[in-house]
Amino acid sequence: MSTGNFSFGKAKQRVKVAESKNLRDTKDLSDEIFQHKVKVAAAYLNVLAAKKLKLSYARNLGRTDTIRRIVEVKERNGIVPGVDLSLAKADYANAMITYTKAKDKEQEQENKLAQLLGIPTQEFVLDSTLLRRIPTDFRLKLILLWKVIRCWLYTKAESM
Repeated sequence: MSTGNFSFGKAKQRVKVAESKNLRDTKDLSDEIFQHKVKVAAAYLNVLAAKKLKLSYARNLGRTDTIRRIVEVKERNGIVPGVDLSLAKADYANAMITYTKAKDKEQEQENKLAQLLGIPTQEFVLDSTLLRRIPTDFRLKLILLWKVIRCWLYTKAESM
């Protein structure tokens, strides 16, 4: 008797193995896609944060420049000593350095986002409405949670 014509279920087993490998690879792909989406979302929020910080540092630079100019005029008129002008200039220089670093950080974050999106490096105009307003249903849940916590704290205080 020849066993060449009989595979004893090897073909079915190979099909099952191939199907399980395909299923595993499909799951791996969906995991990688999810991880990439998380990285893109994180990069988006990092760019948004970098833009907000740059704006804040730009305002600080403007304030220190105004103070420096005021102290400069007062020093020229003999109202304040030259040391105050030196301090104002140092504060302005520090604010300028901080602002420059914030601009560099913003550019770095934008480059990372562009790389993750597979597009050329560019300046992004981002939508920050998500950070300005809490969604209504989430707000209601927070209010309800706060009321439950207050009630629990009140009952705890009464029991003591």
